[in-house]
Amino acid sequence: MSIIELYAEEVLEGTGTGRMNFTLQMSRLIRSIVSFSPMFRHIDPQKVLPVIGKARSKRREGMVAKIVPLRFPRGTLTYSLRGRVYHHPRVFCDGEEKLFIIYYYQPRYQNLPLQEKVLTIFHELYHIHPRTRGELRLFQGRRSLHGMTCKRFDEALMPSVQRFIEKYDGRRMLDFLRNDYTGMRRRYGSLSAVKIKLPSPGPHPMRVYIWT
Repeated sequence: MSIIELYAEEVLEGTGTGRMNFTLQMSRLIRSIVSFSPMFRHIDPQKVLPVIGKARSKRREGMVAKIVPLRFPRGTLTYSLRGRVYHHPRVFCDGEEKLFIIYYYQPRYQNLPLQEKVLTIFHELYHIHPRTRGELRLFQGRRSLHGMTCKRFDEALMPSVQRFIEKYDGRRMLDFLRNDYTGMRRRYGSLSAVKIKLPSPGPHPMRVYIWT
């Protein structure tokens, strides 16, 4: 078995005086969203690991976030294909095993308006299967991930997003999302986060231990 250890690392050196851990702040926000919205009551936020990814280009258009399941269909750790057995890596953060990783691609994610940032979190959380075994929710038809166009998928979530922002807008938990990427650099002298290579199944068992 392969074992890898990772630590939260500094991903941005700014000119401000504050310090911020993106992974910890986003984890707290996800806990609040899960508690607030009945549609997410099946989710254990302790099983979701938010991390930072680097956008491949500086263009405004492109992927801003992505959720990655850490189990095969039906929640299994192994999968047989053409006589070969593949193992999903097991990921632990601060002693808690994770079932999902959500990548937030910077600076693209941070440059979204606040409402779109929160919508993105709702969007990725909605992909989690109601059985919460480490697999994604799938719909019938060609568009199995969204069941419709991505735009209509987001429009269906928007009323819940707006109610959440109305309730929590004056609270500090949203402060780290209020700035764009440049504003974040001005505000914080140091920004750290978990960075992890996209886990992919392989022929041998693997464990990844992360410390924030």
